[in-house]
Amino acid sequence: METMGLVSQMLTYSRKNESKSERVFIDKQLRVDVSMLRASVPSSIEIKLDIGEEYPPSI
Repeated sequence: METMGLVSQMLTYSRKNESKSERVFIDKQLRVDVSMLRASVPSSIEIKLDIGEEYPPSI
């Protein structure tokens, strides 16, 4: 279902009208993004994510 969220974000970005801001947990979003990145690069490339503890949501 993460793919649906990504597609929704891309569609929202491409629209010309306004969109609303919402809080995002940066650390959780980075983990999702890196997971998708790992699926799209060769296994010979190692991706390390070191972001430490959870952070408060950001706008």
